[in-house]
Amino acid sequence: MSNAIHLIPLKSVGMFINLTNGVTYPMLADGINADLYDGMACHIKDLDKEWLNDLDESDYNKIVNLINDNEVKL
Repeated sequence: MSNAIHLIPLKSVGMFINLTNGVTYPMLADGINADLYDGMACHIKDLDKEWLNDLDESDYNKIVNLINDNEVKL
């Protein structure tokens, strides 16, 4: 069972995101679990702009919806 059931996978960048608060977590090698250890979380606004360029279209749309829904202020 995954420890990331409440997180949305962003496979194109190897991360998960919590759509309610914009916090991202690295995806472990198994592709179904997130690295939830202290210090591994990063808010989306703290990621480099190049990170956005690496998103595929589907993952990019998830982020755009997050911003458009004003759930997270960037």
